[in-house]
Amino acid sequence: MKNMPIMGNLVGDPELRMSNKGRPMCNMRLGYGSKNNPLYIDLLALDQLAINCTECLGKGDSIVGEGSLIMQEWEDKNGNKRDSIKILVHRLGPDLIRHQVKISRTGSPEE
Repeated sequence: MKNMPIMGNLVGDPELRMSNKGRPMCNMRLGYGSKNNPLYIDLLALDQLAINCTECLGKGDSIVGEGSLIMQEWEDKNGNKRDSIKILVHRLGPDLIRHQVKISRTGSPEE
């Protein structure tokens, strides 16, 4: 699927968990738009990006990046099949118009 831009503010702290196979996964919620009529979008980051998001980002941070839409299927606690749409994050960072950061290199997936 085609990449799409991600811009907005985190409405909560990123939450890190491990998949059944031990893969790091970070769930985040993005708020976008006006305070009177916000749009909330769920984000999912994987692997090293998931760890970095959890360690570097927090509630209220303005972020920019890119990702692609995905549909996730799951079962609720009553065994009902459910689905949800999220953005699978490929790149993400603080919006430097609103933040100053110190860069600490962790390596690149391309290396």
